[in-house]
Amino acid sequence: MTDPTNSLIDKTPTHTYYAGLDSLRAIAIILVIISHWLPYDHFLNAYLPNGPMGVTLFFVLSGYLITGILLNEKSKLEEKKKTFGSILKEFYLKRSLRIFPIYYLTLIVMLLLQFPEVKTFFWWHFSYASNFLFYFQKSFINEYVSPLWSLSVEEQFYFFWPFMILLSNKRWLFFWLGLSVIIGISFRMLPDNLDARPFSYVQFLMPSCVDCFAIGGIVAYIQRFHSEHLTLVKKASILLSVAGMAYLLLFAQNTLNFTTIVFNRNIFSIFAVAFILYIITQPKDQSLLAETLENELFVFIGKISYSLYLWHNLIPYMEFIKNPDQRIWARVAALFLLSTLSYFLFEKPLLSLKKHIK
Repeated sequence: MTDPTNSLIDKTPTHTYYAGLDSLRAIAIILVIISHWLPYDHFLNAYLPNGPMGVTLFFVLSGYLITGILLNEKSKLEEKKKTFGSILKEFYLKRSLRIFPIYYLTLIVMLLLQFPEVKTFFWWHFSYASNFLFYFQKSFINEYVSPLWSLSVEEQFYFFWPFMILLSNKRWLFFWLGLSVIIGISFRMLPDNLDARPFSYVQFLMPSCVDCFAIGGIVAYIQRFHSEHLTLVKKASILLSVAGMAYLLLFAQNTLNFTTIVFNRNIFSIFAVAFILYIITQPKDQSLLAETLENELFVFIGKISYSLYLWHNLIPYMEFIKNPDQRIWARVAALFLLSTLSYFLFEKPLLSLKKHIK
């Protein structure tokens, strides 16, 4: 018999669409593109590590959304409306439709373009093990494939996270989420990570990132089981994120020390948490900021962010355009055109099949 104190039944559902969360994806991908496309000494790159921050926002949002979905599935499991096997099957099929087609299309395009870093290490990238490849090679190999490390981490997260959520009762679930945070922080404290300069490839392995996903998962956990505390947690996360960002801007601008190496991702994670909690607790008709975050352009950028992430390093530099500003905007236009076509002609038709998976 199920312990009623640990039951997931009759709790607040977390699987709700918030358009503002697509704006978080938009912010994340814009930060990544700025990091990769502009010089390191450009004023937009001078104050914060935009790339790591953008990737961390993606990780936290994935942790929040996937945990929320799985908690809802967990309640159906307890109510015997679904079996463990059927939940896993549906989850992995839907994830596969979302991430595999455009990912493998990108790999095929790079093969056709004769990128040696893809041809030589194809099976690493094919099997979502790019982060292990970069760790063993102690190199990103080439800028074209460098973004694939975070997609490998995401896929590895999808592989084990459902088992942790579905097989844990309420009490143990919070324990595992907290332990995951500790594991991520501890992994970044390894000597190999602290001593390497300018950075260690240890930080691109799944255990070094798991705390970001877990922090997002904790938000979903609180939303479901302790929703009365969401406003308090939101205020605390806003204060902590402001303090953390102020520290980075005032005392640690792109510097490497123990605090930044180990805790940067946590600072960025708390910023993402504040953003998420603001969106899910603030009625848009009562806040200009909440309404702005549901701006159609931002929401659309968020929807095509996966394509933007995959394609952005494949856009040529267009050196035939002499003016640097014009060159950047031409690349932006080309990227958005390619990603928009990719989304509507390839991704969206396949995503529409998800409704048939039950």
